[in-house]
Amino acid sequence: MNSADVVEVHRVIRAAERADGIPIVTPIEEIEEWLTAEDGDPALDIRIVETEFDGGHDGQHVAERGGERPVVGVAWVHKAEASATLSRSFVFGAVHPDHRRQGIGTALLTWGIARCRELLALDPPKTDKVIRLEYYDFQSDAIALGKRFGFTAARFEKNLIRPLTDLPTLETPDGIRIEVWDPARSEELRLVRNAAFQDHWGSTPVSAAAWRDNEHGHGARPDLSFMALDQAGRIVASTRAEHYPDDESVTGRREGLLDQIATLRECRGRGIASALIIASLHRFAEEGFTHAALTVDSQNPTGAFRLYANLGFVEAYSATSYVLMA
Repeated sequence: MNSADVVEVHRVIRAAERADGIPIVTPIEEIEEWLTAEDGDPALDIRIVETEFDGGHDGQHVAERGGERPVVGVAWVHKAEASATLSRSFVFGAVHPDHRRQGIGTALLTWGIARCRELLALDPPKTDKVIRLEYYDFQSDAIALGKRFGFTAARFEKNLIRPLTDLPTLETPDGIRIEVWDPARSEELRLVRNAAFQDHWGSTPVSAAAWRDNEHGHGARPDLSFMALDQAGRIVASTRAEHYPDDESVTGRREGLLDQIATLRECRGRGIASALIIASLHRFAEEGFTHAALTVDSQNPTGAFRLYANLGFVEAYSATSYVLMA
């Protein structure tokens, strides 16, 4: 894709978000980042459909942009790092609302599944190979399309928010200190995240390349992020903050997003995660945000959902992960 293609793809994605009531605004910077991500190949992992799409459903008409016709659909895939037992790849996409029900979404998903299978085939044969879709629960048309391909609901997520008023007092557990995220310790923070998420459903390690992309990507706010250190100076927990100012136009809220709240298993149950979250809430308020937001697996075995509720978070939206064995 060139710069003109990026503009066209952005136009389609924004039109789809507005039509579907998606509570985010994807900025063009995120699309540009797809082209420079270290852990993907844009030439192979992104496909678009132009207006002369002929309705074929076999995915063979989905190709790189080759002309000057307006883009009406886009799909992209992302393969996560594999664990010892699980390989997973995601399909994302959008079809312009003026061009739906013409087979475009079907062709894009056909291509996306095939591309995911190519990527997953590179991993060891004994790992479970899973293709995933993620939709808000109100995206009924997209959900129906996925089900026609055999995707089934596997996990349920809650998008939670909390106003930045009546904040709890920060009480740091004994032997723990809370410090601002240190970019010089980025690799250690990545390893802590990977260790902490080993017992989370569907989670696989974040690669060094993906970690760098996320840490420096659009919306990343390491200056609003925190880490918890024990008496020896070892990182035992962290939370990474993000902020997407364009979303305010659709949510009416200026949110700080708490992403990947991670606590090493042996350090859980001591109030460390609570302290990190409370520190983040106060920092968000200082920054002028109106709300904090996060996403939680409603079946999380660590008790995270109860923790967030106790800290004043309430549900804003719900979403579901759908899976297809590759």
